[in-house]
Amino acid sequence: MSEPKKIFIRYDNTALLECPYCNEQRKVDADLFRGQNRFSVKCCKTFDVIIKEPKKIYVRPDNTVVLTCPHCDQQREVHVDMFRGKRRVNVKCCNSFQVFVEFRKRVRKRIQLQGSYINHSQNDWVGELTIEDLSLTGLLFTCSFAHLFQLNDELTIEFMLDDEYQTVIRKEAIVRNIRKNSVGCEFTDDNELYFTGPLGYYVMYVLP
Repeated sequence: MSEPKKIFIRYDNTALLECPYCNEQRKVDADLFRGQNRFSVKCCKTFDVIIKEPKKIYVRPDNTVVLTCPHCDQQREVHVDMFRGKRRVNVKCCNSFQVFVEFRKRVRKRIQLQGSYINHSQNDWVGELTIEDLSLTGLLFTCSFAHLFQLNDELTIEFMLDDEYQTVIRKEAIVRNIRKNSVGCEFTDDNELYFTGPLGYYVMYVLP
C-alpha cells in the first residue's frame, strides 16, 4: 500500500487532489475533508490523503521571515516585500507551497508550563504558577493566590520550556492585569524581547 499523499489547503479553502493511479486531478472544497480521508478522482480507485493547512509564519522586527519548505524541509530567509502579490512561494526544491504571513508583533501561544515567581513588591513572596499564555513580551499565569497580586507588582518569573534542551527561562516582569484566577505580566528586561535567544525561537518556531 502506498503512503498517504499530502495535500495542502489553498488560500481559497480548496485543495487539488491528484489520483496516484490515473493522474487525473480534481479541485475540491476543503470542507469535503471533514471526517473523510479516502477519495477518488475519476477512476474507481480510492486513495488516502493527509490534509495540511497552510503554515502561518510571523514577520520579525526587521521585516523578514523564515520559510520552511514542507516538501524538502529546507529553510530560506526572505524580506516580506517578496510576498507582495504572491500567495505561493518555494525555497530550494521545485515544489511551491502556501503560507499565511502574520504581521503581529506580539505572537501569543497557548501553553501549559509550570514555574515559580518571586514578588519583590510584596516582601519577596514566593509561589508556584502555571503559565497558560506566552509571548515574546509577556505571559499570563494562574496560581492559587492570584487575587493577592496588585497592579505594577514587580516579579521574577522562572520556568522551564518543554523544548529539546529543557531550557530554563528567568524573566523580570511587571503585573499589568489581574483577573479572578490569572495574572497578566509584561517582561521588563529586553535581552530576549523579540526573536533572539531560546525564548524567541520557542515561541516562533516550536509552539504550534
